[in-house]
Amino acid sequence: MTPTDVAWFAGLYEGEGYLSRIARSGIRLGINMTDEDVIRRVHGLVGGQMYGRQRPPSVPSNWKPLWCWQLTNWQDVLALCALILPWMGERRRAKMEEVIAEAAADGRRKGFYKPCDLNLGISNAGYLWHQKHGLLPACEGCMASYQLYMTRWRLNNRAKTRGYGATYRQKQRVKSSEITN
Repeated sequence: MTPTDVAWFAGLYEGEGYLSRIARSGIRLGINMTDEDVIRRVHGLVGGQMYGRQRPPSVPSNWKPLWCWQLTNWQDVLALCALILPWMGERRRAKMEEVIAEAAADGRRKGFYKPCDLNLGISNAGYLWHQKHGLLPACEGCMASYQLYMTRWRLNNRAKTRGYGATYRQKQRVKSSEITN
């Protein structure tokens, strides 16, 4: 896929896609929508499975049929997640990082997976993989990615990590000023 195709797919997936677990260690990344041409384009770019669902009899007749695309192979899902991860919003990025970290921690049914081979951007998956396999210190790429991840986490959680102490100090100041008055 070209960079333009990756960006187009990432935007479509951000708006219409899902990532879910299947029983017994499976995974499913997919998109459901009523636009057949868009689903056909996704299928042509990424591969995977494509199928249409007819509307049930209980649904009004003016509703369009639903078209579905999904990818269920662990290696393909991980490679696609690594490609589109930089364009994802917070919620989807967190879900993808969780899936990548799971694959890094347990590669039995997920095929051979080494996060060092993928350019994950800001992620802790590489560091966790090195830690799980006893290969610490982590390689330069995984360590740099982990440091960026932790910096972003600290910035996003600054209020949580520092707020308790500041609130306590503020309460103590209020109490001490009440005593002196």
